Amino acid sequence: MSTSASIQGVFESAKQEFLHNLKDAADYDFSQFTSIDKVYEATEKIQEEQGKTNTLRNLKRIQPYLDGLNQYTGVFDTFMQAKPEILCLIWGPIKFLLLISSTFLKSWDALLEAMAQIGESLPQFQVYGNLFNMSQGMKHALCIFYSDILEFHVTILNFFRHKKWSIFFESLWPRYAGKISVILHNIRRHKLLVTDEVTLANITEAYKARERAYEEYDKNQQEWDRLNFAEVNRSIAPSMYDHELERLGSKCNRVTGEWMRTEDAFCDWSDLKSPMTRIIWLVGIPGAGRVQAKTA
Repeated sequence: MSTSASIQGVFESAKQEFLHNLKDAADYDFSQFTSIDKVYEATEKIQEEQGKTNTLRNLKRIQPYLDGLNQYTGVFDTFMQAKPEILCLIWGPIKFLLLISSTFLKSWDALLEAMAQIGESLPQFQVYGNLFNMSQGMKHALCIFYSDILEFHVTILNFFRHKKWSIFFESLWPRYAGKISVILHNIRRHKLLVTDEVTLANITEAYKARERAYEEYDKNQQEWDRLNFAEVNRSIAPSMYDHELERLGSKCNRVTGEWMRTEDAFCDWSDLKSPMTRIIWLVGIPGAGRVQAKTA
């Protein structure tokens, strides 16, 4: 197998992983979005609608993200003849994310902030264009950035698959923001691979470190979920006072409450053959001994 075919195989694997992790993947059709032009068409429509409702937001915040991806796809297409089914997973999700998030300002602002941070962390791919042509290691570096970009997209797309996500945004978003932080850390680390000295060994280690970072995130998230569940369970669990009653009963004088057995109301209540109600009221000021009488 040629090196070119091997690299194409890595891109194909990243694509399949994206589709596998995407919830309800059949609901999406990204095939028409093979360039940045479709994204710009979507942003223009969104800004027009936001202008009508006085909810206009600054889309320039994501320009570094769009520019970085545009440079990436340009280098990618020049040196590796990118297939449309590979490119569409870069541009298609962005349009869907912008359209969905624009219906709720908090999600819109959170998405723009996340894209802005990713955009600021991407390398200037055009600057290193010649290196991608000369170095097989650099071409493999393009692969790992592709995986990072798709991981970012699938993370946020899956957020919007939650039912009533806009209602529970404040409680749901932090979990996904944590995953985005891991992706951002990986991109910043992978940025160091963009050099003519990068080797396949460096790329292999970068993939392993990437997987370890996600495994650590999942492990921490599971522990966080366990602690949250335990806390919620404690807060809603009914209070049981059996031990407290036993403790109080052990401190009672052995004749405490004996007087009640001579009371007519108590005798009628304790007589199962009596037609009276099975409730008896003990009336007294605080400290009069109602609990003590009950435990006697």
